[in-house]
Amino acid sequence: AEVSILNRTEERARELAEAAGAMRWGPLESLEDTPHDILVNTTSVGLQSDESPVAASVLRPESVVMDAVYDPERTRLLQDAETVGAQIVAGKWMLVHQAAEQIRLWTGREAPVEAMAAAFDAAGGEENGRSR
Repeated sequence: AEVSILNRTEERARELAEAAGAMRWGPLESLEDTPHDILVNTTSVGLQSDESPVAASVLRPESVVMDAVYDPERTRLLQDAETVGAQIVAGKWMLVHQAAEQIRLWTGREAPVEAMAAAFDAAGGEENGRSR
């Protein structure tokens, strides 16, 4: 895979690219000119807000868009991506699968991923101050 790392700060993008072995890096604004099949947002932009780190106009219908932000579950980025026809992955799944892997490593047993996802959903809601 060819990995490109874009960041709000180009120097930070270069540092991350070097650390990860990525061949391309640049400012986040260059996304429109950066070929991509998968877009992963790992910023906090959109956390408990209705904003996206990228303009909807740069999203592509043939892409997969994942947002590490999990509150709200359907961030503005994911809503925009779905609108253009991209496949979306909510940040909830990253948290659930990280937890499942930790359980597997600690106990040697497979974790009940679907039950964990249901528990995540049940823990949300207005009564807990969550905006889901």
